[in-house]
Amino acid sequence: MHDPTTDGGFDVTETDIAGIHAAFESSALTAERLTAAYVARIDEYDDTLDAVLTLNEDAEERARELDRRFEAAGFVGPLHG
Repeated sequence: MHDPTTDGGFDVTETDIAGIHAAFESSALTAERLTAAYVARIDEYDDTLDAVLTLNEDAEERARELDRRFEAAGFVGPLHG
């Protein structure tokens, strides 16, 4: 079974912003894959935790846009991704 939280060996449960940025820079991760991993974790745990009130329905498209912008010019800002 595919686990998107550890996509490509990158574990979103054991990282920080610096680790995410390093993974972007090395092409081990994209904003789209990062978003998919976090949405998968929300899907997995939110029935129990009931912590997420709403999920941006445009999150995947926003992630693809961030990937396009990163490819063209690098990080959009300090919390890129």
